[in-house]
Amino acid sequence: MLPFEISPAKKILLNSLSQNWQKAILDTAPIQQIIDRTFEELKHTMPVYLDNMIHFSEIEKDYVSSNLGKGDLPLNKIHFTEVKDNSVLLLMSRKMKDIETLRVGIYNDDSTVMKLNQNILKMKVRADFFDAIGFEKYMSSELIFSKYIAYYFLSTAGKQQLSTCLQSETDVMKSLKISKLKQLEIPVSLYVPYVVEKIEEQIYFSNADHYFNQLDNSKSMFEAFEAILTDVSTNYVTQFKADKKLFTAREFALLLARYIVNSPHYTDLDVSVVLESFVHYSRFVKLHDSEWEDEPIEFYGPHHEIEGDIIIVIKHFEQNWGIPGNAKVIFIEER
Repeated sequence: MLPFEISPAKKILLNSLSQNWQKAILDTAPIQQIIDRTFEELKHTMPVYLDNMIHFSEIEKDYVSSNLGKGDLPLNKIHFTEVKDNSVLLLMSRKMKDIETLRVGIYNDDSTVMKLNQNILKMKVRADFFDAIGFEKYMSSELIFSKYIAYYFLSTAGKQQLSTCLQSETDVMKSLKISKLKQLEIPVSLYVPYVVEKIEEQIYFSNADHYFNQLDNSKSMFEAFEAILTDVSTNYVTQFKADKKLFTAREFALLLARYIVNSPHYTDLDVSVVLESFVHYSRFVKLHDSEWEDEPIEFYGPHHEIEGDIIIVIKHFEQNWGIPGNAKVIFIEER
């Protein structure tokens, strides 16, 4: 057994935090304002028919695959992926309640099937068109142009244009009419790579501070983990309040669970996490469960028949948990 001081758990957790930090760009809280401001500042643009820029096709929702590993598409947020070839797809939800529920995704098409929860529109940039109007290949790529188009349609101006393409299917649901969509004229900047870079830098740096703080406070986080486990060794119930300036209760609970299962002293114990509510549990399983496939951790909703030697409960409100009497229980909530 490894000495506890060189447990792999700390390295694993720091890598996990680092991944969150790298994914800060996916936090779209300020994205509307950033995108709108960037496009409003644009000069020297030319209107181009969408039909000239992209190929249209549609993916039916009966294309289902478990090998994608990214959860259901279309994505609520743009998914940025390292693209090693030119097969970049821009995905857009075809059906919506209103234009504010528009979902856009960018996907590297390395699979013939995709896991979907609704019909979506698949669009592929016509690289030859951008070459023809003077964009050098070394300056940009299909990914850059796909991002540019996706960002534009997430802007207020882009959504207003898309709203003219909506046709009612029911009293609630509307659908994008492809024939109208093809005739939309969107402004194409002579500085597409610069526009994309400017938007992403703003989104990135506006959210990265949070993850920097988590990394900076990793020592106190590990100290808190050790204090919790010391308390668990002598008590059956432990309560801890996570600093909400650094972590949500769920973030802290999941990091703690990962820390425990990767610590040599606890490898023989079954660790479970009880999520805040059944709604949170269902959403977690749908969107994030695949990220935890390699971790020996069981996840439960509060009304499940819960099992485990160490059970971490994310407290959302007071309720009956149904936890076995011989388990060590750690309640996590936000301070």
